[in-house]
Amino acid sequence: MISSLFEGQSDVQGRIVEATWSQTRNQWTLVRLRDDKRFPNHKDVVCEIMKSIKDGVDLEVVSSREAASTDDDSVAKDTTY
Repeated sequence: MISSLFEGQSDVQGRIVEATWSQTRNQWTLVRLRDDKRFPNHKDVVCEIMKSIKDGVDLEVVSSREAASTDDDSVAKDTTY
């Protein structure tokens, strides 16, 4: 299956890849190899990320989370939302 997704990319077998869906080509496109990761994301994580991308981000929500993180020392200052 992986070989059909990334035809001509023989070095991807058994490795974690980052890919994007091309609607114009109706296929996955290789973005990069993720040699920095030992394990892939769980499918539930991927589904949640895709849902948040589809739903969009509201500036008010981001701003309120940013304000909350500066008020709470237990939240890392470099947290990405």
